[in-house]
Amino acid sequence: MASWDANVDSREGAALARSLQACLDRRPRRKVVAAEDVAEEPAADDILRKIMGERAELQAEPGPELADLIADARLRLETVTRLRATLSELLGLVHQASTRLDAVLALNVAVESTTNEIRDACTTLTASKDELLAQADYLREVLSHFDDAGRIVHRLSLAVNFSPEEWATILARIDQCISFMSEHLDSTDARQHLVRFQQLRTRALTKLCAHISSLILEAAAAPADSGLIEMRAAAVTVQPRIALLEQRRLAHPEYEDALLECVQVYYNTRHSILYETTAARLVSLSASSDLGEFARSACMHLLTMCSVESRLFVEFFHDPFVRTQLEQLVSSMCSVFYMQIRPRIIYEEDLDALADVVNIIRVEILDEQVAPRGEDLTAIVPALNRTVEDVQERLIYRAQVFIRAEISGFIPSADDLDYPAKVNVWFPTLERCLLLLSKVYRSVERHVFEMLAQDAVAACITSLRSASRTLPDPHLFLIKHFVILREQIAPFDADFATVERALDLSHVTDSFRMLVSGHLPSLTLTHQVEVDSKRDVERDLKAECEKFIEQATQRLTHFARQSTDGAPSPRDDQERLRNARDTIMKSDDGYFVAEFAAMREKLSLYLNNAFTERIILKPIKDNVLHVASELRKVFPDTPDLEIRLATMERIANTVT
Repeated sequence: MASWDANVDSREGAALARSLQACLDRRPRRKVVAAEDVAEEPAADDILRKIMGERAELQAEPGPELADLIADARLRLETVTRLRATLSELLGLVHQASTRLDAVLALNVAVESTTNEIRDACTTLTASKDELLAQADYLREVLSHFDDAGRIVHRLSLAVNFSPEEWATILARIDQCISFMSEHLDSTDARQHLVRFQQLRTRALTKLCAHISSLILEAAAAPADSGLIEMRAAAVTVQPRIALLEQRRLAHPEYEDALLECVQVYYNTRHSILYETTAARLVSLSASSDLGEFARSACMHLLTMCSVESRLFVEFFHDPFVRTQLEQLVSSMCSVFYMQIRPRIIYEEDLDALADVVNIIRVEILDEQVAPRGEDLTAIVPALNRTVEDVQERLIYRAQVFIRAEISGFIPSADDLDYPAKVNVWFPTLERCLLLLSKVYRSVERHVFEMLAQDAVAACITSLRSASRTLPDPHLFLIKHFVILREQIAPFDADFATVERALDLSHVTDSFRMLVSGHLPSLTLTHQVEVDSKRDVERDLKAECEKFIEQATQRLTHFARQSTDGAPSPRDDQERLRNARDTIMKSDDGYFVAEFAAMREKLSLYLNNAFTERIILKPIKDNVLHVASELRKVFPDTPDLEIRLATMERIANTVT
């Protein structure tokens, strides 16, 4: 503080010196120091000494300006003195404020420290409180698992039907308690409470199933005309309760058992209703229609029933796990149909009726009705397939009987063998064979059809060959019917070839001989034989055509053939050549012309196909021309014979 006052005095002295200097500058100065002696501006102390010296001189020689200056200086001095006093007071106040500020800062630090301590303490207390509350909640939750048993027992004892929401709450709480007890078996009385809650779950499910069963039975007791409506109305109430069991089915076997119990109640209820109505309806249809119409009407009734029951079942049960019960329900109704139609199938002998049943069920029902509608009707498929299999089995048996009785065992009458008058009519066995194939083609499996076709075609060929032996034109008869048979079986999309096993004993003797000699032979007693009906028809047709061509050639050139066969070689004597020529010349001039015309007429009568006729006539023509050429070689230079041969060649060349 003293240094600060010294600085103030120094500043006041400097100011006073400057003021005095200004006053002195305004008056004439007394030369004290020579100008040349002043080298530089004097310092403040020197100026002050000068001022004090001049002040002494002025006091000695006072003047008006000096008096003013002194007065002004005194005024300034007083002002400075007052300011100094004021500043001293201000400095005192500032000092006091600084002291108080330091105290406040120290107090603030203390308060902040205390606040932090309080905050930390509060945080610790809050954490402790939360921990205690959590422990209290946990203990309350743990204890609630033990306490809820009594409350649940009380609720289940009430003679009321709970809503689905209430049932969901009860079952969920029981499951939670059982799960808790299972995880904390080391707790006091946990095992006893576990058993108790398991019993409560059984009791709750029993009551729930009883409620569901009562609702289903109540709806089923409605009159028949409104029974379906009542069942659908009951489904709105029952399904939310059943959904509780479906949702928990995988959680515990008891839920699955309860669900199956409800499904069984539904099954028994619907079965008792449907069985009577379905049986009465099918009996009515069976008594008033033939087999095919009965199959169609009964299947349509089953389709309608299956569709209705599928939709109704889904309204009650959504879990696919229980859909097997629906399939059993529909299957039991289909069994009624099966028991009605099976006796009729067994006693049915008409191939048309059996084939119609197969086509009705497979095409009209399964393909056109069941397949487009998906899962709604899948339950009916096994029963219908079983029915189709039975009908096919009966159809196969009747087809085999038909082949044995109507084709293999056919005995033609005189009217059947009246050829060529019956040339425009198919032989009965051919017609029956093709009729049989057309009936069973789309009614049995492909491999079965191939087996039946093989048997039928083989029997037909045998029958045709047997009939041809008594006919005047056997080869033309067989050619005609083989062509028809080949053309008619060609459109069937089936392989007429089958592999049969035959017993082969040709190597038995050699095998025994090797065995006696001490060798171990490879003894194979069977071998496979491939039988192809189409190939057999082609082979037989070709063989008959060749026989007819040979027969026609012999008939047309019989005299030439006979002469050629007995003609002497060039080494024979002239007598034999002359006899051969005489034999040829004795033949009728119009024999060849008449025979050739008759042959072409019969060929046209039987075949009635210009293309086929040309195929057969071409080899005959070639044979005739070849015979004529051979005769010229045997009997050269014979004019009469040459005329005959020229006639043969001219007639033969009419074939184009």
